[in-house]
Amino acid sequence: MKQFLIFVLFLINGLLSAQCPTSGNGKTEKEKQFNRLKNREIVVKKGSAYITIDSILKDGNDTARFKSSDYAYVYGYVVEIKDGDAESCNCNSEKDSDHDVHIYIGKTATAKKQECLVVEITPAFKRANPNFNYKELAGKKVKVKGFLFFDSEHIGNAKNTCKKCTNVWRKTAFEIHPVCSISIVNQI
Repeated sequence: MKQFLIFVLFLINGLLSAQCPTSGNGKTEKEKQFNRLKNREIVVKKGSAYITIDSILKDGNDTARFKSSDYAYVYGYVVEIKDGDAESCNCNSEKDSDHDVHIYIGKTATAKKQECLVVEITPAFKRANPNFNYKELAGKKVKVKGFLFFDSEHIGNAKNTCKKCTNVWRKTAFEIHPVCSISIVNQI
């Protein structure tokens, strides 16, 4: 009986995630490719590269500083948590459970958003961790593991890449997206 229930839960999870393909409902091939990167499998990998918060938030044009294929982890402080909206990587679903969660990670708990890295919890992470309460992370030091992604859609919103800087709300267009693991680091 237990094996049957596990199979049914696995089947239901597969059907739910099959509703929106990894390419989302992107209109162009480039948008579909970006969506595939955002919707990569949630896997905690051993041997991931440690990237210091200083190196990822370093001043200067960082468009080629890292690669979107890199899997990495970073330590930092949760400055702000913002529930996302409907977007093409999640098939523009209006359901909150299908939205990403944007978490701003800074060098300190009081950093300004313009000095932060954005990391994103995806619907797949939410399904894989149904009891995880991301709101408990506010103000805490955390360790975040996941895939780096250069979100070129936000070049104009990132301090390191903007040209006119009229609407800057992040330090870099690089993100950890998707987050594969996030945990509070005990303070010593």
